[in-house]
Amino acid sequence: MVPDKTEIETTIASAIRKALNREVGEITPDTSLVTDLAVDSLDLVEIVYDVEEAYDIQLEPDELFPQRLLRDPDNVNEGTITAGGIAKLREQFTFTSLAEIAPGTPVADVAGKLLTMRVFADYVAYVIGKKSE
Repeated sequence: MVPDKTEIETTIASAIRKALNREVGEITPDTSLVTDLAVDSLDLVEIVYDVEEAYDIQLEPDELFPQRLLRDPDNVNEGTITAGGIAKLREQFTFTSLAEIAPGTPVADVAGKLLTMRVFADYVAYVIGKKSE
C-alpha cells in the first residue's frame, strides 16, 4: 500500500528528530532542513537512510539536492544561480512545486529553498510511486 503524504511527512520528521537528537519544534511543509533546522550533510545521510529503510526505496541524493548542478559554471555565476540554472532545477524537480528562485539568488540560499520538508516528501512519494508502477 502506498503511504499518503501525511505519513511520509511523519516518517521524514521522525528521521530528522532522530538524526539531530535535539528538540526541533514543529516541522511544517515549508520547514527548510538547511536554513531552519541546520541539517548538515552527515545528518542528511542519516535521514535519507532512515527514510529509505522505512519504505524500502533507494533515494538518489543528487536528485534531492543537486550539488553538481549548483556547482556547474553553466548554472552558476559568481556564486549566484543563473536563469539557465533555474531552468535546469525546474527540469530536475518535476515531482514538486519549487519555491520562487530568481536569477542572481546566492547558491547558499537556493539550497535552503530546495531542501524543504515539502520537496523531500514530494520526492519520496515520487520514488515510491515509480517503484509501485
